[in-house]
Amino acid sequence: MATGDIRYYEVARNLLLSYRWYSRKPMPFAIICEQENEITAEFDDVILIDYPVHSFLDKLKVPELCPYDETIFIDSDCLAYRDLNGLWRFFSDSGDFSVLGFKYRLDSGMGWFSEDGAGVYKDKIRFSMVYQGGIFFMRKGKLDAFSNDCKYILDHFDSFRFPGYPYKGPVDEQVFALASSVHGFEPTHSYEKVFCYYPICGSVDMDISEGRLTYQYNSTFIYPEGRFFLHWSMEEVKGDLYRREVERLTSAISSGKRPERFWELRNRSQDFFLHILYCCREIYRKIVPQKLQAFFNRVFIGR
Repeated sequence: MATGDIRYYEVARNLLLSYRWYSRKPMPFAIICEQENEITAEFDDVILIDYPVHSFLDKLKVPELCPYDETIFIDSDCLAYRDLNGLWRFFSDSGDFSVLGFKYRLDSGMGWFSEDGAGVYKDKIRFSMVYQGGIFFMRKGKLDAFSNDCKYILDHFDSFRFPGYPYKGPVDEQVFALASSVHGFEPTHSYEKVFCYYPICGSVDMDISEGRLTYQYNSTFIYPEGRFFLHWSMEEVKGDLYRREVERLTSAISSGKRPERFWELRNRSQDFFLHILYCCREIYRKIVPQKLQAFFNRVFIGR
């Protein structure tokens, strides 16, 4: 999606270029925008949005504008580090709308909302949730009721409460989360397994020309399925690191050298060893008593 300033279109094009660079069999890639221009001509399909508000809230119109029978929406401020066609497996068993995040019981005290803050939906919500809004899945023609509830939540936002959400609303994540609970659209996977959200990750190592992307969430190992893309945020795309990665991508495309077999073999070997490390960590956590774990942490890790 790109609305407003031309730089948003440029960022969307960078995502498109990174997708096509890594995909052996690129699928149709659409852009949702308010006007056509030289940049939008590079996309397979252009979907025009009426009366954009030039904020995250424009994403609430995306389910109504769903361009294909099944669509994966990705924020434009992302860059691919692998073939994004691999993302389809994360949504293979999802509902008609699905995000990547975590589901919680309503009485757990976790998640962004609870029954007390659900207003007219108090008796209809089925769970609370937390997710990252950089990616979601949707099926065309199946979301009329869902979209209507999203509109109602937005129009009556002051009658709902989201005490677990870290920022003041309304924003698209709050609205989509509550409407998803009403319709039983559960998150399918943890987003940590799929991509790096740069503002909250630590120890990020990247080189888009080599397909290298490693990162940590909360000082833990990354999940072996991850590293499909890096979600920068619109603030970070103004920085030197993003510009460096785009320059690397442009240079790689210009050279025409695509050592895909090397990337694939290397990524598979990384996945194998990361999976072994992840399994060992889980076994360690389950078998070793917590007091002994704390002692080892102090002695060997210093915390």
